[in-house]
Amino acid sequence: MGGQLKKDQVVRTLDDAIYAFGRAIPQCNADQDFTGLSDAFPMIAKHLPILLQTLGSMQNYLGNTEETEEVKKKYNAVSQFAEMCRKQAGYFEDIFVAITADNSVPKLERYRNAVDDADGARIESVTRKLLDQAVDLAVAPLVSDDLIEELERAQEEVAALGPSLKDDHRVGATLNNYAGGVQFFHNGTGNQNHCSGGVQVTGDGATNHFAPEKKRE
Repeated sequence: MGGQLKKDQVVRTLDDAIYAFGRAIPQCNADQDFTGLSDAFPMIAKHLPILLQTLGSMQNYLGNTEETEEVKKKYNAVSQFAEMCRKQAGYFEDIFVAITADNSVPKLERYRNAVDDADGARIESVTRKLLDQAVDLAVAPLVSDDLIEELERAQEEVAALGPSLKDDHRVGATLNNYAGGVQFFHNGTGNQNHCSGGVQVTGDGATNHFAPEKKRE
């Protein structure tokens, strides 16, 4: 947005962010089972409500007090922070829904797939950016001193987290079999051929499969 925003515009942006983040938070329960995932998950789930409290504090202050020139200078930054939170609320919801889905795929693999769908954005990186922006913006009277301390503590703890995913060096296609049956995996170059019986002859550019004797009679 260009130019100086008005207070009602900023309050409206905060309202939208609070609604979106409020929907996502119930999915991000710190007490859920994070077995198989990194330590980042319970830590981040614990701290996400602080971002919602920060949005609520800003909305409450702006909606119930007279404008001052000092606070007006922060309108653009507050609006940008709120819009960033609104957009990332869907990200957190998608990530936590993915890892809590009731299926046989390991949680780490579900998380990896969700990260791929989010253009590689890992949960600790997204959370760190939001907390960094919140700490830069959180000053009295927009938020209380106690909330500022909580934000700074959350920022330090999230910054100290290791990566939620190790670097993935897989190249090309990956085949995962989480059910019964046979899986054939080829991790080299050239063709892969599956023969269920009989004689198979392979060469450069051609594969010939002959059925077993009893099938040719």
